Amino acid sequence: MRRFVTIQDLMKPDSFVLYLYKMAVQRSTGITRPSSSTNSGSCQWGKGCSFIPVAAGVLGLCLLLAAWTLTLNQLQSNRRSLIDHVTTEQHNLVSIISKNLTQAIDEHRPLESIVRRALDTQNTEELNHIPELLSGQHFFNRMLICSQNGTPLYQSSPGAYSAKQQNRISELMSEQHGKSTPFVFNAELVRPDAPWQIPLLFPLITNRLGQITMILEADLGYLLNLYQDVMIGHTGTIRIQTPDGQPLVHIEQGALMAAPATSSNIYWEKDRQFNQTKTVSYLDHGHSSLTSYRHLSAYPLTISVGQYQDEILKKYTHWRQQQLMSLSVVTLLSLIGFSWLVWVTHQNQHYLKALLIANQQNAQLINQLEHEHQQAVDAASRDPLTNLYNRRLFIELGQKQLQYGKRKNLHCAVLFLDMDRFKEINDTYGHHIGDLLLKKVADRLRDTLREADIIARYGGDEFVILLDSITRDEHTFQITEKLVHTLSRPYTNLEKLTIHTTPSIGVAIFPRHAEDIQTLLLQADVAMYWSKENGRAQWTLFHPRLARSSTVRHTALSIDTTEIS
Repeated sequence: MRRFVTIQDLMKPDSFVLYLYKMAVQRSTGITRPSSSTNSGSCQWGKGCSFIPVAAGVLGLCLLLAAWTLTLNQLQSNRRSLIDHVTTEQHNLVSIISKNLTQAIDEHRPLESIVRRALDTQNTEELNHIPELLSGQHFFNRMLICSQNGTPLYQSSPGAYSAKQQNRISELMSEQHGKSTPFVFNAELVRPDAPWQIPLLFPLITNRLGQITMILEADLGYLLNLYQDVMIGHTGTIRIQTPDGQPLVHIEQGALMAAPATSSNIYWEKDRQFNQTKTVSYLDHGHSSLTSYRHLSAYPLTISVGQYQDEILKKYTHWRQQQLMSLSVVTLLSLIGFSWLVWVTHQNQHYLKALLIANQQNAQLINQLEHEHQQAVDAASRDPLTNLYNRRLFIELGQKQLQYGKRKNLHCAVLFLDMDRFKEINDTYGHHIGDLLLKKVADRLRDTLREADIIARYGGDEFVILLDSITRDEHTFQITEKLVHTLSRPYTNLEKLTIHTTPSIGVAIFPRHAEDIQTLLLQADVAMYWSKENGRAQWTLFHPRLARSSTVRHTALSIDTTEIS
């Protein structure tokens, strides 16, 4: 282990510097040490040995020691800063992937509702919509529903699992009977031709059949492929693993790989903390790897992002070698002449101070720019109360989506939604309760609609929705009817209050009614006011004759959207 030279070491009895110091004191006081030399006016180190060279030598050594100490400390500080920067980037990437993976798996909830309703009502025709729903998103590929004894009740595609795999499913169901674990992973259920497509088992409780199991095959490779272009270095890896460290699939050097069961596992804590990103260093094939990971709280999966420290510190090591080499040259030259050493030390001190000041100024500037950028992005795109899109971004995204739909010959629908009696609720219970109600409405909209649909708070208690890629009008009507039913349920736990309110919804369809977002919003708004004026708690499809009965509202909204655009 490297040991620094200290002042105490230099002042030991056998130290050369101490000897020079003593000689300088003796000569300055007129007391000379007896010597066997015939020249009593000189010391054993040569002529001209006076206090000034000795003091210069001591001062030079002290300055040299200080230079080495400062440089090594600065190098160590820079190394820590680099590791902290890479760790922060890994934490951000892990958080993004974890959020996207959780949202992707959460797509099983609508399918779960359909399965439970179909089995309880014995309406198997409703299960026929499942292949269409699966084809509408890319994460879940196929579905299998099994009874408690492992008997298949429904398959979205024929021959999804073999008889041997179904027997294994039955065993797993017996092991998990009575538990509410969201799903269980088992390596025997993985398809050899696509090992990155992982079966997830979801226990369900039905009124008619009791406990059953819904198995969805999740394409983890599709999710990781979205991050192939992320710059994580030549040795960087993005992994999805089980909580005990068993690797499932990972991206390495931009390529998707299904990790074998013998792959090395990183250190996993016994007492795991969910939704908290941790960073560890461990040996991976003889290389020290810096890895950040997070255990998902809702699902037994772990996301990790790692990179070899050799690659992280490659540029730093080269720069460190240059610094040490430069300082070595300075050290050599300082032994030749003190005057040159003083100049070099002065330059080094000036350089170190300037570098420190520049780093501090850059860090302050970066923090300020990041803070201002985040504030600008949030203000421009999000409603601060509900975290939905705001009016301006909805119009921009909606117009782009309509242009895309026009090119692809797709249909879309714009819904204009207003909560009935909201002003009365605000006046009665206060704006705080009104804000809590709007948050509940936003949560129900997010839970009910697809991720591809665009939801925004238009203003006050008004919300607008763009249903994307609608195949037929009946689909739009079903979704709208479901929204009316969902938003009409009582809103509980609002400061220990229960609020009853209903929505009034207007619907305009692209391209039947209009081909631009502003006109569709006007038409949907007119239809919404027709719903409100004719009983509330209902929805109305736009028709040209409705516009003549809501001229005032039509004019006001026209002025509003013109100002936005």
